[in-house]
Amino acid sequence: MSGRVQFAVQGLSGQTYNPAPGYSALGVQQLQQMDPTHAGPDAAAMAYFKTLPAPNSNITGDGLNYQGFVFASPTHETQNVYIARSDYNITQDGKQRLSVMGATRDDSSDACGGCQPYSPVSLRKDRLSTITKASS
Repeated sequence: MSGRVQFAVQGLSGQTYNPAPGYSALGVQQLQQMDPTHAGPDAAAMAYFKTLPAPNSNITGDGLNYQGFVFASPTHETQNVYIARSDYNITQDGKQRLSVMGATRDDSSDACGGCQPYSPVSLRKDRLSTITKASS
């Protein structure tokens, strides 16, 4: 090891975590001591985090601090673009020409009135009101 002290830290859940070789970790107590108000983790934020599913992919993130989600979107989306152009030579020498151009777009989605999904977690109103109540 490169002279770094390795120590286990205890999370808010009470579970003990050992940092990977070459990394240091801070537990809840160390973070609370660093906080100028010594408040520690916010109860409303922790309640919200508990409603989220566990990540299922290491394709994004650093493998230690955060991970991502891979999921098949249950929505259908269509993005059709049509472009047309028509040229007509009025005179045989081409000095007088009629050109018509047009474009149209047909976008449709059946997801929440046109918006796209960003997470496999649905933000239901009851979850949002619970978080609001916990923080007030």
